[in-house]
Amino acid sequence: MSDGMLTAVVIANVVLGLMTLGVAVYVFGGGIVNTLRAKKQASQKDSTS
Repeated sequence: MSDGMLTAVVIANVVLGLMTLGVAVYVFGGGIVNTLRAKKQASQKDSTS
């Protein structure tokens, strides 16, 4: 493999890794946000009743 090919493979792996990490963070963060929203709505319901 030439240096150019090796660099392209490394860049492709890094991009794929970052995309996978981004999706994981997005899903994980979204779950936390939904949980917090549910707790806020529950506490609001408790205070109004």
